[in-house]
Amino acid sequence: MKYLLTLIMAFSFNLNGQELSDLSKFYRGYSPEGFKSTIMFHAAEEWGGDYSMIVNEINKQCRSYSATLRVFRKAKNYPILKKAIITWTYKGYENRFNKKTKALFMGHHCNWRMVLCEYKKQLKAKNILEEHLSPIIKEK
Repeated sequence: MKYLLTLIMAFSFNLNGQELSDLSKFYRGYSPEGFKSTIMFHAAEEWGGDYSMIVNEINKQCRSYSATLRVFRKAKNYPILKKAIITWTYKGYENRFNKKTKALFMGHHCNWRMVLCEYKKQLKAKNILEEHLSPIIKEK
């Protein structure tokens, strides 16, 4: 009985990972060309014929893209975000990001998971430096 329950749970987890999330479906409908030519393209390029991993990567990229949009709307630390986007743009697409505009759209060919990770890492480091250097700067 325990074995059967474990097998059913494992199978259900496997099935849940095989479909696009609601967020991914939303972006697919909202920007079909951007979705297909960037997120879907790079996921397929990374995972080849492993279809479940392609779907998994698409879902992760869409989740990260959505979180990046929330950060972008605040625009408080835009230079950090812009640098993260430029850093994590896929090779061969570097010139497609307009460095002067504050536009953020799915058509940027970048790894959104790494953009978000880089942004958080740099923001944390900036805050630590400001916290520890501010008293030193004020003393001088």
